[in-house]
Amino acid sequence: MNFDCDGQHYILTAGFFDDGKLAEMFVNSSQKLGSMADVNAVDGAFAISLALQYGAPLEILRIGMKRNADGTAQGVLGAALDKIKENK
Repeated sequence: MNFDCDGQHYILTAGFFDDGKLAEMFVNSSQKLGSMADVNAVDGAFAISLALQYGAPLEILRIGMKRNADGTAQGVLGAALDKIKENK
């Protein structure tokens, strides 16, 4: 899945448990490999994946991300989790 956040383009790939719940996600930036945007996206997706695999509820992780006044995600991880939710 492709999505944009704060003027940056990202590519999201997700893996699911047998019961259909999100198990892991991978997020890559269209920025140069190793750029801060790319590192933050990859590292954050890794941390979210570990949290999911150890039982953290997706919705709690999703709503816990920093949000704008209108409820939209401010950061790439929140935007990625929103994208997964809208495509389920």
